[in-house]
Amino acid sequence: MKTKSQQVWKKYHSEKFTSYPLALEYEDPRKAVHYFCTPVGAEIFASIGVDGVHYCTVPKLGEAVFAVTPESSDPYVFPVANNFSEFLSLVATLRGTNLIDQAHLFTKDRFETLMQEQATANADEVKKLCETFGIEPLECSPYDLLMELYNNFDYSKIKFSREYYETLGL
Repeated sequence: MKTKSQQVWKKYHSEKFTSYPLALEYEDPRKAVHYFCTPVGAEIFASIGVDGVHYCTVPKLGEAVFAVTPESSDPYVFPVANNFSEFLSLVATLRGTNLIDQAHLFTKDRFETLMQEQATANADEVKKLCETFGIEPLECSPYDLLMELYNNFDYSKIKFSREYYETLGL
């Protein structure tokens, strides 16, 4: 029996869901561009359309969703949701992906101020996302969720390609 998150994952791929206002562009995992810092075995499913930022799962690491930020600095890869359904709920809550890969750069107060500025943005797109996948916005604090994952993940579990180590001179 498939979990709800697995069902949502399958529907997302069958529909090739893209929403430019939400900065959520569908990526075919077989054709997606892998950057030097994309983890080995990653299944890329979406990008934001700029700076190479993309989202993926790494099946060997379970159902977690990771942000990959090639134009950033270490860590280039970090968890942003426990599973795919939670990721889409996070996108709905934040009215897009624009804060997801940057949460760790802000204090909670600053993050929540930025979130409030987006409170009414993309209402039609958020409604479409929720209805299409049968999800709801998060009931918990998006910042707390993101920081809990960011601060408590064992980053040594992420495996990188030789290119990653060569690029960083390691």
